[in-house]
Amino acid sequence: MRSKAATHFASFSMVLLLISAAGFAGSVEDELLSLTKKLLTRIYVDPSSDFYKQHVAEDVTCYEGLPTRLDGIEYHLKALDSLAESADHPGERHIELLNPKVQLYGDVGIVTATVQFSTFRNQGTETRLLNETRVWAKIDGDWKLVHFHKSPVEWPHPE
Repeated sequence: MRSKAATHFASFSMVLLLISAAGFAGSVEDELLSLTKKLLTRIYVDPSSDFYKQHVAEDVTCYEGLPTRLDGIEYHLKALDSLAESADHPGERHIELLNPKVQLYGDVGIVTATVQFSTFRNQGTETRLLNETRVWAKIDGDWKLVHFHKSPVEWPHPE
């Protein structure tokens, strides 16, 4: 028969194990949310094609307001280089992921969120919203963006 102390210790150990396991499961979700926000920041706030190349698969696909799917990383790298060279970045920019959700399926993670882009200028704040889905896959031990889809949000909703 176990002593009360041994029983309490076993219960305490089980609680720590459950907390540990829950924290570990959440760490992949946190990693993907953090990576998504960093990627968006390195696209829209502080453009970096080097960061993009490091975290995006060469055969990335996307839908982003054009009538057809875009295939491959080259289009995005050209756009990033153009943004980085442009002096037309007046005001402070900020990105926020609203109501984010991460779904994990083995080595695939899907991040969905409404992305709020805010630009603060002397004339006021300009805000734009996009609903985005970003699909990440674990490739050679690293998370890579393999697909994304974004749709503009009209707010307030037109009647």
